[in-house]
Amino acid sequence: MLRLTPLMTSVAATIIIGERPLTRFGLFAVLGAFVVIVCALRDGGGVFDIGDVYLLAGALTGATATSIRASSPVKCRAGK
Repeated sequence: MLRLTPLMTSVAATIIIGERPLTRFGLFAVLGAFVVIVCALRDGGGVFDIGDVYLLAGALTGATATSIRASSPVKCRAGK
């Protein structure tokens, strides 16, 4: 499921802050997501179950939080 994170983060960044990822990045993010989906369907007997939904929700939450944090005008400074 970690292969879905780059794709979800780039989509969330595009929607939330208008970021435009490189075409090559998008291509490989989609390829990685495709591989994850094929493996999940193969190993799961051809169906998604509740664990897949939880992992997808976690990846979506992380991607959204990363994009929101990146759009924040306040920058973190370590040790201060």
